[in-house]
Amino acid sequence: MVETVRSISGVPQAAPPTAPPTAEPPLVPDCAWPVQIGREQAVQTVAGRLPPPGAADLQAELHLHPLLAVEFVGSTRPGARRPPLTGHALVDLIGGRAYVAEPWTEVEFLALDQLSAASPAPAAQIGREEAVRAARRVLGNVLLRRRRWGIGGGLTLGRDPICVAKPNWWITGAAGGRAVEVLVDAVSGRHYAFRA
Repeated sequence: MVETVRSISGVPQAAPPTAPPTAEPPLVPDCAWPVQIGREQAVQTVAGRLPPPGAADLQAELHLHPLLAVEFVGSTRPGARRPPLTGHALVDLIGGRAYVAEPWTEVEFLALDQLSAASPAPAAQIGREEAVRAARRVLGNVLLRRRRWGIGGGLTLGRDPICVAKPNWWITGAAGGRAVEVLVDAVSGRHYAFRA
């Protein structure tokens, strides 16, 4: 339905469009996790798992993936003897899934230009508020299980979340006449086969 207004001359005109609600600015990584698994090590990891070992023709490209790193502090019950628990989560800004993570607060993140050989991180598909809610849900579930440790149930942000790029090796090629596509986490070394 188009709303109409009358101009000074009395001729009906369409009402001026109302401004859409302001959306949060898209999240863009400020920094990147340092690469712990080099190109050769990633290729060797994949080649060693393909039949026959060592007969693969593989290439590796470094890609960045945007994550939001979030820290929450669980409030304690009055009179609790233990300090509040701190929980860390990483939220995938493409798919929206949150993961409980090892503390990332001591990681010496790199400036993005130090990984200039990597492809740029894709645009985030979810916003900051949605990502923080996802992290709160996953950490809330974990901390609720620890109520016996004096967690009162409330979670507050321990520090401002940071948008960080995580490096991954995209390994492609062929082995034994079959196409190979494997993602190797350049921080942990874990790998995920798409085709092998």
